Amino acid sequence: MAVEGKDPRTERRRIRHRNGRLWLVAIFLLLRPTDYFLLAHGMAEKADLVVAGVIITFLWTTGLLAAVWARFDWARYGIMVGMLAVAVLAGLSGVIAAEAAVSLRMALIGGALAHIAGACILANSAAIKDLVSRAKD
Repeated sequence: MAVEGKDPRTERRRIRHRNGRLWLVAIFLLLRPTDYFLLAHGMAEKADLVVAGVIITFLWTTGLLAAVWARFDWARYGIMVGMLAVAVLAGLSGVIAAEAAVSLRMALIGGALAHIAGACILANSAAIKDLVSRAKD
């Protein structure tokens, strides 16, 4: 039941935008523990390349998620492509790195799966699509 004086379409759009932002927070919270574990295992194994990669990935995923929050549609596509690229690289390096400890390989593969999950949410969430779409405003 609509409140008198309020357009029900505007109210639905406001709710979908809120849900889109909640999905962005969920993606952010999904990626941060994987970054932490990769960072911890990379530092323990003295794998400077892994540590540098985690810091760079943290910076650009945070920046692009903020751009999606600010409703820039291009950022959604940029982060999806970037997350899938990181997932492929982390997964391959986790499988190929025979000299690395098992915990580091598992952390790399877990990070790859988390990035794939985040990219799938970004690609398929109708609420995020509505959030970045300015056609309805």
